[in-house]
Amino acid sequence: MSTIANKLARRVGGAVKARRQELKLTLRALASRSRISASMISDIERGAKSPTVATLAVLASALEVPVSSLVDIATPASGRIRVVRGVKTSDPRLPEAKWNSYAIWFHRAPP
Repeated sequence: MSTIANKLARRVGGAVKARRQELKLTLRALASRSRISASMISDIERGAKSPTVATLAVLASALEVPVSSLVDIATPASGRIRVVRGVKTSDPRLPEAKWNSYAIWFHRAPP
């Protein structure tokens, strides 16, 4: 996995583990609720495996949270985000594309 994928897998795993502990569930109890093996859940929580979208949906349901809560990027410490939009442009990697794309960047707002 790439560095970005590793970070995302660890973040998702941490969110799964935190919610499981919040509900006071053991790995086996979550495995029973979700029908996903305890070893797979353990691998996800440790960031050793990156779950599929389907697996995330099943885990989110078993944890009684929306999928987005398991993958959302944490809000910066300042609590403020500034969105800077890029220029409307065609994607240069897809010259045959018949649509335009917008680049969006998220920056931490100054304190």
